[in-house]
Amino acid sequence: MAKKGEYEKAIYSYRKALDIDSSSAEIYQSLGDTLVKTGELDEAVIVYHKAIELQPSLWEVHHNLGDIWHGQERLDEAVAAYRLAIKLNPDFSWSHNNLGDSLLSRRNGRRRPKRIEVRSS
Repeated sequence: MAKKGEYEKAIYSYRKALDIDSSSAEIYQSLGDTLVKTGELDEAVIVYHKAIELQPSLWEVHHNLGDIWHGQERLDEAVAAYRLAIKLNPDFSWSHNNLGDSLLSRRNGRRRPKRIEVRSS
């Protein structure tokens, strides 16, 4: 799905799926991932929080929130999100890497180049 129209169709489909089953953390996660790809980051954060509310152990969502917050220079929140992602899945090296980036950025008052990558299951 590389075209904006395809993302919009996916967002529509995920929202319809949530109309049928609003208790699926995975659908919220997928919707959030797609919203990130379209640049709708504030809405993605809201949707990701709903996914976490339903299933707190979704480490990918915590990692993705860290990516969003780092890009927005909300470094304390990014650090907390990456730390939780690491606690839930210590084997995912990108969370460790991005935690280090956020800690260095926070200490130095700089931020890494804007890079938001969605980690999907």
